[in-house]
Amino acid sequence: MAESEWRTLAPKLVLKNKRVEIHFPQEKTVTAKKIVESKRDGDLVTVAVDLNIKHLAVITVRQHGTIIETVFASDQGLDQHRYRHMKKIAKKQWQSGKAVKGERSNQQIWSHVKRMNDTVAHQVAAKIVSICEKYPGCVLLFERLRKMKPGAMSQSRRLNRKQANQLKGKIRDYSQDKAYAVGVVSCEVNAHGTSQYCCRCGARGERFSRAGQSCTVHRGGKLFRCPACGYEAQADFNASANVHHSFWKEWHWQPRKKPSPQKLIAGEERRPVRLEVGWEKDGEGKPADPSQARLQTSRHAK
Repeated sequence: MAESEWRTLAPKLVLKNKRVEIHFPQEKTVTAKKIVESKRDGDLVTVAVDLNIKHLAVITVRQHGTIIETVFASDQGLDQHRYRHMKKIAKKQWQSGKAVKGERSNQQIWSHVKRMNDTVAHQVAAKIVSICEKYPGCVLLFERLRKMKPGAMSQSRRLNRKQANQLKGKIRDYSQDKAYAVGVVSCEVNAHGTSQYCCRCGARGERFSRAGQSCTVHRGGKLFRCPACGYEAQADFNASANVHHSFWKEWHWQPRKKPSPQKLIAGEERRPVRLEVGWEKDGEGKPADPSQARLQTSRHAK
């Protein structure tokens, strides 16, 4: 209310099901460059955010191809706390049996979980925007994630994963709104391979977890390792750094040209041909640089 940039409009009375609210809307004129214009700037700063479960947001700032700042936003035990509430809800639903149509169960617990998620989402979004304010004219980057479904697990864990995925969407939406209010434009990039490829050389790596002196390779490992260049890093940091590569269309995120359609001669057999895009071959037909990401597509030739 005290900022001169915001203009206060006439108050509005909002009628809801069980309460009445009075709103005091404000408006502000925001001037910002478009994404295409910002990409032409050689000194452009990009702020990439990788959203996860434990580390709610891993924020990396890049300029001139170098990561200049990294911030980890932890959930502060929110996932475990929410999981305990989901266990209570699943247990009560199992004890009560089939739900009655038109009635909602566990309303107090659901309201508590919703308030927790909203509060944490606003806090993480404010942290992201505070970093963007350090670099005027920067571009805020998120992964384009739409459909995220939990796998086969217990009902309580499935409910918890759904809430965690919804929290990711809230953080993204709140961050975009808060960032635009300070003149920072946001963009969503292709999320393919951000957690699977090395942010240093572009080769396909593996995720693993380290317990003592033993290493276990599995899909949800906390660490990332590249067999080509030997690079090891925190998996979420590696994914956040790859969001920058996806925005600048580097390595295997480059758009692939579709092969021109070829006419088939009648009577000849159609056989599939493998096209390997993204690296050059030496005289023996082997990849000259195996560390580069390999993109393969197939088409039919004569």
